[in-house]
Amino acid sequence: MASLEQRLLKQSTLMMALVAVCGIFFGLFAASQSILFDGIFSVVATLIKILMLITARLIARESSRRFQFGYWHLEPIAMLVEGGFLLLIAVYAMSSGILGLLSGGHAIDFGLASLYAALFTLIDFGYYAYLRRRNRRLNSPLVRFDTLSWMTDGILSLGLLCAFVCAWILADTGYRALTPYLDPLILVVISLIIAPTALRASMPAIRDLLQMVPGSLDQQVRETMQAFVARHGLAGFTSYVQRSGRARFIEIHVLLAENAEIGTIARLDGWREEIASALGEAAPERWLTISFTSEPRWAE
Repeated sequence: MASLEQRLLKQSTLMMALVAVCGIFFGLFAASQSILFDGIFSVVATLIKILMLITARLIARESSRRFQFGYWHLEPIAMLVEGGFLLLIAVYAMSSGILGLLSGGHAIDFGLASLYAALFTLIDFGYYAYLRRRNRRLNSPLVRFDTLSWMTDGILSLGLLCAFVCAWILADTGYRALTPYLDPLILVVISLIIAPTALRASMPAIRDLLQMVPGSLDQQVRETMQAFVARHGLAGFTSYVQRSGRARFIEIHVLLAENAEIGTIARLDGWREEIASALGEAAPERWLTISFTSEPRWAE
C-alpha cells in the first residue's frame, strides 16, 4: 500500500509539473493574467506534491530513534502548508484582478485561451477521476488531499473556458468594449472559489496540530470501555485519544477494585486483546496503550 501511495503521488507530481509549464507558456503567449495565474497555481501545487511525496516516504518508515512515534505528524503539516499557499494565491488573484479592473483591463487572444482552457479542463478532471478511483481501495489521506488540487485546478480551467467563450461571443456584439475586463474579472471570481476551498481543506489539519480530540474516536473508545467494564464488573476507566494525520493514539486506564483478584498476567493480556479487538482491526497507525491499576491517581 505504501509503495502504491508513493507511486500515485510521484505520477501526480510529474503530471502537475507538466500542467504548470504549459499554463505559464500559454499565459505569456496569450497575454492572459488568468491563465498565467493558473500556471502559477500549478507550480505551487507541484511543490506541495513534492512535499507530500517526501512525507509519504517518511511515513512508510514508521519510526526512528529520533521520531519514535513515527512521522504521522508530518501529514497535517503538509496539508496545512498546501492550504496556506492556496490562501496566498487567492489573495494574489483578488489583488491582481481588482488592479486589472481599475486599470481598464487588457486585450487577450480569447481563441487561444479558450483552446487552452478546454484542453486542461479535460486533463484536470480526468486525472482527478483517475486518482479518486485508485484511492478507493488505498484510502490514503495524502492521495485524497492530492485530488483536491486537481479538482480545484479543474474548476479554475472550467471557469476560464466559460468566461473565454463568453468573451469570444461578446467580441462580435455591441458589448465588445467589455471584453478587456473579463480576464481580470475571472481572477476575482477564481479567488472567491479558492479561498473557501483552502479554508475547508485546512481545518482538519489545524484540528490535528492543535491536538483537538476527534469526537467519533472518543465516543467509540468510551462506548467500548463502558461495555467492557460492565461486562467484567470492574470499577471504572479513563481514556484519552488524539489524532495526528492518519495516526490514532489511544490511552486507556482500567480501574480495578482495591481487593480485586486478577489471577494471572495472562488474564490481563486477554482483557487487552478483548479491548483491542473491540476497537477494530490493528494497524501500524494505531497506537494503543492499556493499563490496569487499583490506584485512582494512576488512572487520571
